[in-house]
Amino acid sequence: MTSYKERGITVNALWLDYEGFPFMAPTSKLLTDAPHGLNLHEWSQWRRQFALNIASAYLAAPARESFPNISTLNWVGNLSYPASPIIDATGQQTAASGALFFTHSNPYAYGNTLAYELAGLSPELAADQVDQFYQRLLLQHVSVDARNRAVSAPYIGSVAWVARIVRDAQKQDLPVMSREAYRESLRHLWLRGIQGMMIFNAPTLSQDEQIAEIQDISQIWRELSEYNSLIKTGKVCNFDIPKEGDNEVVWSALSNLSYAVARVTPVGSTPPSSIIINIWDLPIEISTPDPPGKTYQIWRHIGTSIPPTITAITAPVLRIK
Repeated sequence: MTSYKERGITVNALWLDYEGFPFMAPTSKLLTDAPHGLNLHEWSQWRRQFALNIASAYLAAPARESFPNISTLNWVGNLSYPASPIIDATGQQTAASGALFFTHSNPYAYGNTLAYELAGLSPELAADQVDQFYQRLLLQHVSVDARNRAVSAPYIGSVAWVARIVRDAQKQDLPVMSREAYRESLRHLWLRGIQGMMIFNAPTLSQDEQIAEIQDISQIWRELSEYNSLIKTGKVCNFDIPKEGDNEVVWSALSNLSYAVARVTPVGSTPPSSIIINIWDLPIEISTPDPPGKTYQIWRHIGTSIPPTITAITAPVLRIK
């Protein structure tokens, strides 16, 4: 970084993907002098914490010394606390971790078949139930990380890894989420405190699946880019993760002092006819839209008794080829 700076080159981002090492290093316990007597789970927790600390201290911190405005992050360098833990694809709590020297957290939102397999779900599950499972999974990491950042480190941004299909399960014929459901999840992710996305397009995917991933993400970004200023600086209004197997209405929103954008999505065959969303500590009732959902602009009339003005956005039809 010093060499770049001396040559007049500005580095704007250092986005790291230190994922596999040292987590898979068999001798790292001896080399790092980890505490004795740890069981396998405790050891894996300590190892992840130690690896994030190394990346923070020896990569992120020096980079910020040379370039104070640089964006820095590392794979799963998130905010996860014992009282508010991030749950990974295997259903386990991730290691407790704080802000460190990274400027952004780096959660993932993957439609991982391993999570489907470990949940013991049938390969013959109805398509809408498959989508419901994966939509909940995609919101899980990002929502908890966003909540923890809002409480203890609101100055930290977030860039999420995203993927509709990650086939980590041993069984390769497990169902994956539909493109329609994935696009709906992407809309919610943008309204839950992330400022960017990184696409994990696994080489094991077919060419059509890889192309679809790019199409879905780019088209949803074009749809929501009108609200880019709010995405960068807005306050997350809802961190709740959809309940498993429920008929409900899922909502996500960002707000500033007087303006908000919300996405409302019906889930299940018999969702409630309306939902109360809370923005600016004001209960706002919205009628449940038809699937897949609807985006709303909401204006607050400060200093008056006039209720908020709600306008549904008519988004262009995004055709799936």
